[in-house]
Amino acid sequence: MYIAQRGRITISFEETVKRIEETENFEVAPLSLDILKVADKIDADMEMHDKLIVAAAKYLEAGGAVIIYLQKK
Repeated sequence: MYIAQRGRITISFEETVKRIEETENFEVAPLSLDILKVADKIDADMEMHDKLIVAAAKYLEAGGAVIIYLQKK
């Protein structure tokens, strides 16, 4: 929502949600206590939201999921 509101992406939040809902190979992961426990063990100087993204990826990857993300340099 934030990046759509700030104009950092070219599509609206609503269009993003629509595309996610229409895509069969995309899953939104809920923030669980297990993911918070993984985040607590990450020893890196990161902002909270970044640490939660990494923790979710690590947790889901352990379950066999393939995590793909892009990082702007």
